[in-house]
Amino acid sequence: MENYNHEQHKPRRNLMRRIDRAFRAYASLLQAAQSLTHCNRPSSGEYKSVENFVNNRHPLVPTEEEFCYRKDDLITLRPGREHAWLDCSVEKFLRFSRCRTIQNFFRSKETRQKTDGNEMYYTHDRIERFVVAIIVTVILALLIIPIYLLYRLTNGVESPQSYTVCIGILLIFTLSFSACLSLFTRAKRHEILAAAAAYCAVLVVFLTNVGGNGSSRRDVSL
Repeated sequence: MENYNHEQHKPRRNLMRRIDRAFRAYASLLQAAQSLTHCNRPSSGEYKSVENFVNNRHPLVPTEEEFCYRKDDLITLRPGREHAWLDCSVEKFLRFSRCRTIQNFFRSKETRQKTDGNEMYYTHDRIERFVVAIIVTVILALLIIPIYLLYRLTNGVESPQSYTVCIGILLIFTLSFSACLSLFTRAKRHEILAAAAAYCAVLVVFLTNVGGNGSSRRDVSL
């Protein structure tokens, strides 16, 4: 009787094993697809580089080369710093630049050895350091210029017109700061909002302190 029951349930157990193997394979496929959706999309510069490489070298047969024209299905595995508009602009400038000095500045010895024919490779670490230098310079300018202007406006004779101009300066430079964050980095919306609020608060505190000192000096002189 036991052998009969064993033989009777054997097809069921085989079916469950097949279902388990199929489910594990399907779950593995879902996890791989989910991990791919978290990868970044290639930038226009990266996509153009792949397209130029395929068109110049033709490493595949024509029917298989069509994958490079399906931009929506491509992803990039490139790690490192966030690739924003400024990075793409610097790389685009280097591609169209004819100055050998500038091009060699962004290419290390190992990168020069990779150059062959129409392809031109650049050292991404050097481009990244150059982009960081630009961002730091812009941030310093956005901090120093409005502070200087506010100091010049509030250090003399104060009037309602001067305060109106100060409010306009706060608005313009806060918008410029937010635009720089959105263009130069991949900061999220709430991060841009928090950074712009902190930047505006710094300028308002400076304006309040300078205005208060000016008023106290006039009171003492009177």
